[in-house]
Formats: sequence, structure tokens, C-alpha cells
Amino acid sequence: MGLSGLRGRFGRRTESRRVHADTFGSIPDGAHILHSCDNPPCVNPGHLRPGTRFDNMQDKVLRGRHFQSNQTPLQAWSSAR
Repeated sequence: MGLSGLRGRFGRRTESRRVHADTFGSIPDGAHILHSCDNPPCVNPGHLRPGTRFDNMQDKVLRGRHFQSNQTPLQAWSSAR
């Protein structure tokens, strides 16, 4: 499901943003919608929360989903599993 065809005043919106806004109300200006399940197409409201780009990058590092320059993409993917 991920990206929807929704177009609004600000261009394309993700389905997760729509679901979060419909469930919890407005999303703070500049906020991203983060997925606690690490599955971007997920639209389960219980897995969605607003956060900053920095919050998203911190989550990525803490969960081992970041690419390290000394690894190939396959090595990074394999070590994250």
C-alpha cells in the first residue's frame, strides 16, 4: 500500500501519513511519520508515530538498518537480519 495517489496542497502524500492523520489528528509541521515495525508500506496506526528526520536516522542506526562504508549492500542487509 505505501504510497498513495493522493495529491493535496503539498503534493504527493504517503498512505501512512493519511492513516496517522485520520486516526490521531493533525501531524506537526515538518514531521515525518516513523514506522516502529520498520515496514514503510505498513499502515497499522499502532505502528505509526510522528518524528523528525533525525529521529528516523537514529532509529535506523539503533536497529542496524544503516549502510556502513566498509560493507557492500548485501553485507549490510545480511548483518541486519
